[in-house]
Amino acid sequence: MSKSTTTTTSTASILIPPDECFQLVKNTASDTTATKNKNKVVLTPTMRKVVAQRKLIQKQYQLATTSSSTTAASATEAFNSSGGRQKKNEKNKKPKRNGFGQAATNPVAEIPTIITKLLANGIDCTWNDNNEFNIKNSHAICFNGQSIEGIKPIQTMLMVKTSYDAQIKVNCNCRPWLLTRAACVGSQRYGGTWTGDNRCSWHTLKYNIPMGLNLSLSGFPLIGHDIGGFAGEKPSLELFVRWIQNGIFHPRFCVHSWRPNQDENIDDNNENALWMYEDALPLIHDALRFRKRLQTYLYSLSHEANITGHPLIRPTVYHFQSDIKCRNQSFEFLLGPWLLVASVYEENASTRTLYLPSGTKWYNFWTDEIYDGGQMVTVTATLDIFPLFVREGALLPFHMDEHLEIRVYPFEENGTSEFNIYDDDGETIDCYNELEGKFDLQTIRLTCNKKQIHIETFIIEGKDNKFTWRFPTNEKRVYQINEG
Repeated sequence: MSKSTTTTTSTASILIPPDECFQLVKNTASDTTATKNKNKVVLTPTMRKVVAQRKLIQKQYQLATTSSSTTAASATEAFNSSGGRQKKNEKNKKPKRNGFGQAATNPVAEIPTIITKLLANGIDCTWNDNNEFNIKNSHAICFNGQSIEGIKPIQTMLMVKTSYDAQIKVNCNCRPWLLTRAACVGSQRYGGTWTGDNRCSWHTLKYNIPMGLNLSLSGFPLIGHDIGGFAGEKPSLELFVRWIQNGIFHPRFCVHSWRPNQDENIDDNNENALWMYEDALPLIHDALRFRKRLQTYLYSLSHEANITGHPLIRPTVYHFQSDIKCRNQSFEFLLGPWLLVASVYEENASTRTLYLPSGTKWYNFWTDEIYDGGQMVTVTATLDIFPLFVREGALLPFHMDEHLEIRVYPFEENGTSEFNIYDDDGETIDCYNELEGKFDLQTIRLTCNKKQIHIETFIIEGKDNKFTWRFPTNEKRVYQINEG
C-alpha cells in the first residue's frame, strides 16, 4: 500500500457511493445555489461541475468496489490516474488546493488495512477515535475530487460502517463490536459511542448525565462516559467512587484517561485505574458486582433497543409524559422501565434529594420501603450507597451467584405488567435468526389485586429457563406462580 493511502483506525476511510455524495452536497454560498427563472432551473457553476463529474466518479467508484480482490494500492492508483488526486504542478511546489482529505475518504484504502494489520493479528474490535478532526479545511479535496463540505454530515457514520464491514468480512457470523468517538445520525446501526474526552470534576460527572440522556433520545442506545474524567486532575477517592456508581448503570462502562507527565522519566501513576485507591476497593468491588447482577436485565434491554428503538437509559419524562415536573428532571434517569437511578454528584454528600414521578409507587431498592410518586424525597447516600428506586410492577432479572433471580415488586393494588427476558450465545449473528431459533425469549407477566399476586411465564422461543423468585420483605399477600 502506498504511503498516501496508509491510515490508522483513528482516521478510518469512508465508503461513499457517488449518489450519496452528490445528494448531500451542501450549497451555502450565493454562487453555489440553484435559482428559478420562469419555471426553469438554472444550475450554478459549482452544480454544473458536479453534474459533469458525476459519470467519471461513478466509473471510479465501480472500479474500486466491483472486484473483491482489488487491493487498496491498485484502487488508489486507479483513482489517482483518473484524476482523483490533486497533482503538483511542478516539483517541490504545493498543490493548488489542500488534498489532505483524499486518504481519509478513500473507500477501499482502509478495510484492507484494518484486516491485515489488526483483525488478522488477533484483534477482535476496532475503536474509531479522533475521527471528528480528520478534515478541518472546508476546501479539502476528497478522493473523488469533490469538496469535503457536502460529505461531512455522513462522514463519521461511513467511517464506523467501514470498521463494521471489515469485521464482518473477517468473520461473517461473528457479531461486530466497535466504538466511535464522533457519531452522526445512522452511526448507531454499527457501533456505540460516548460523550467524548471529558474533564475530571464534579461538574462533569453531573452534566454527563443529561448529555447521555440527550444521546439516548437521539437514537443512540449504546452510550457512556469516560469514568473518572479523561483529562484534568486525578479524581479524588470520593469522586472516583461516585463516578463508578453512576457508570455501572450505563450501557458503556469504561474507566479511561490520559494524563501524561511532563517529565517522561517520572511515573506517578496518574492514569485512572480501578485499583488506584486501596481504601476504595471494597466499594468499587460492590459496584462492579452489582452491575454484573444486572447483566441479564441490561442484555434484555439491549435486545429491546435493537427491535423497538427504545433506549436503555431514559429521562423520567420518557415514561411519565403527563407529569409536568418530569420535564425538568435532568439529573435522574431510568434504566429501562423499572430502575430509577439518582446518582450522587456533589462532594461530601450523605443524602440525595430526588423527585419520584407521579402515577405510580416506588420501592427503595435497599430497604423495600414504599413511597408515593409525585413528591420530592431525601434518602441516605453515604459513599457505600447509591440511591436506587424500583417502579411498582417491576419484574427485575437479578443474577445471584449460581442462578437468575426475578425480583418482583408488586402493585400495591390492581395492576398488570410484563417483561421479556432475552438471552443468546453473545457472539454470533445467526443466534437471533428467527428461522434458526438459537436464542431464548421468555415473557413474565405479573397481575395483582389487593388480595393476591399471580405470575405467569411464557416461552416465546428457546428453552424453558427456571428462575427463583424474591418479593419485598413487607409483602404479605398470597402469590401463585405458573411457569412454562
